[in-house]
Amino acid sequence: MLDNGATTIWERWEHVRGGGMSSHNHPMYATVSGWLSRYLGGIRASEAGPGFAEVVVQPYVPAELAWSETSLETVRGRVLSAWRRAGAGSVEYHIIVPPSSTARLELSGPEEGTWPASLGLPRILRGPDGTRCAWRVGGGEYRIVMRR
Repeated sequence: MLDNGATTIWERWEHVRGGGMSSHNHPMYATVSGWLSRYLGGIRASEAGPGFAEVVVQPYVPAELAWSETSLETVRGRVLSAWRRAGAGSVEYHIIVPPSSTARLELSGPEEGTWPASLGLPRILRGPDGTRCAWRVGGGEYRIVMRR
């Protein structure tokens, strides 16, 4: 595509002129929104619960970003995954799970710190370095702060 002067992703892999090529600007192979919700927001359907009966929320918190907010409209309702860096290495998470779904929240926090007891649930996973934990929760709205 670049060799043929393209500045956008084409509808087809090969360069065709005339009636065989109806679009030189096609988002199918370059969806930014899919990357944002699936990787940065970490929202995906669990293999254990088809049709978003169980949602996995595992946001990625890169050092270069201060905050992220992504949502995905599913057949069961809206899933929200948002996070914001707070002072002294803390991360604040805001997560919404549709009422008819359950979720596995897998969150990263500071390398040193305490994990929130506010969920009132036992952790089902703790990373080997102590920086990652997971919980199973029901539908609802969750605000979790990971502090150093």
